[in-house]
Amino acid sequence: MRGLINTLFPIILFLSNEIKPFRPLPLKILIKKFSNKVNNKQLEKLGETNDDFQDFNDDDIIDVPANVFNDIDSAITISFWCYGDENKMPFNSYLFEGRDQNGYRVVNCHLPWSNSNVYWDAGNNGTGSYDRINQSASLNDFAGKWNHWAFTKDVQSGEMVAYLNGEVFMSGTGKTRLMSGISSFRIGGTASSGFNGVYDGKIDEFRIWNKALDQQTIKNWMNRSIVPSHPYYPYLKVAYNFDDKNNSYIIIYLNLYF
Repeated sequence: MRGLINTLFPIILFLSNEIKPFRPLPLKILIKKFSNKVNNKQLEKLGETNDDFQDFNDDDIIDVPANVFNDIDSAITISFWCYGDENKMPFNSYLFEGRDQNGYRVVNCHLPWSNSNVYWDAGNNGTGSYDRINQSASLNDFAGKWNHWAFTKDVQSGEMVAYLNGEVFMSGTGKTRLMSGISSFRIGGTASSGFNGVYDGKIDEFRIWNKALDQQTIKNWMNRSIVPSHPYYPYLKVAYNFDDKNNSYIIIYLNLYF
């Protein structure tokens, strides 16, 4: 069981139920209300620690603001801790998906599909075609215990990689489709208008970067909270730590300048 080293406690301002930023640093801190499709469920605790997580069941989802992806095109890292429901997996799950305004998939993660394969899709050339890597996984890689996953793509090098608990799980080369134009992104389900896919399990510390993080950085920071000393701090676009105790809010770190 993992526990994070909490070295940063964000300042939260609640005024008239509006989202209020506090900006002592370029990293903007927002407080965003849960999507009603998450039903404002009570966050659950990780054992005896003070760390919380979000439990996704059935049609629970979180919609990530589209402006997070404004400058994501040629490089990305999406990382998180997850604990899939071992009583339901493997099935055709969608841990996250992002689509463009035409409904085409840009990024996606099946963790897993019903064949126990993990799929990482990233990049689209304006059609229904996308870059993909996939590999068969064991049940305890995605269910029944906490695992840390990080998915990266760098168009310049053409490399896509998936890291499991800091180690390379799968990789591919020659992957050069861009990831620009994401207008809809969901955690815990498909981003399609028909909403025909879900994820069942727990998710924590969900982070998106517009940089392909290297393996050592992923290893060094997978058990730590985000602080300005992180070597790729300026590239952080959003991070959900799911540590809010008030049931209906989550903390989002948006690295936006305005």
